[in-house]
Amino acid sequence: MSESVRVVRPFVPSREVQVKRRAASPSAREWIKHSALFLLTFVTATFAGILIAAPAVDPPAPVAAGLLGYVLYVPEYYGRIVGALLSLAIANPSLIEKGLTLLRREGYTAFLYPRATTVPDRHVRRVH
Repeated sequence: MSESVRVVRPFVPSREVQVKRRAASPSAREWIKHSALFLLTFVTATFAGILIAAPAVDPPAPVAAGLLGYVLYVPEYYGRIVGALLSLAIANPSLIEKGLTLLRREGYTAFLYPRATTVPDRHVRRVH
């Protein structure tokens, strides 16, 4: 049961393929898209910090009349809450400052200022 293997020569002689290699660089459209996404992340994280620091807001509930009123009840109430929080944050700039501290606690400053997070704390006693 021995098998024999024969090498088949190609019909066309092979050529060496040359490929230019270059580093991928983002286009202007990708820079705009990623900058917008980073800005959106920054704004929503700040708003989350404002939501944590702000006192409870209770805007008036929308009146649900008809089928469309019931379908739009939750989005309209959510919009009223967001509007009330934003107006409260504009009236009290300290809330915006507290909202920005959420970014610092959650590590966004490590992205913006990488050297600031690499300094060891010499006052921490290490237990072995």
